[in-house]
Amino acid sequence: MSKQLTKEQLVRSAWLTELRRQGHRQCTGLYFLDSAAGRYVCALGLLIEIAVPKNAQTLVAKHGTQGSIGELAGLSPYQTDQVVQMNDGDRIGQTCDPMPFAAIADEVERWFADETL
Repeated sequence: MSKQLTKEQLVRSAWLTELRRQGHRQCTGLYFLDSAAGRYVCALGLLIEIAVPKNAQTLVAKHGTQGSIGELAGLSPYQTDQVVQMNDGDRIGQTCDPMPFAAIADEVERWFADETL
């Protein structure tokens, strides 16, 4: 008999898949950016798109905290901050190039490597 996955594990698995799929344009500093060139999302914006019903996404993006958004995938507040820093290119007080979605997915997956999904 297989172990039943939690809602957070299911959301995280779907999020990691979407991060790796590279079907989204990445933005920094905002959850979502709609422009003439198309829609851009950050790593947490992509999590919102996966875990939150369409009619509530804007509300969550405006009023949710980064920590509460990260909790959707079972991330701690510290891990959520790390995702923001990797996405935005501001790690440990230094400006760096933003990490691509696939690299962010690899790091998040390492955090949960001891879980069997």
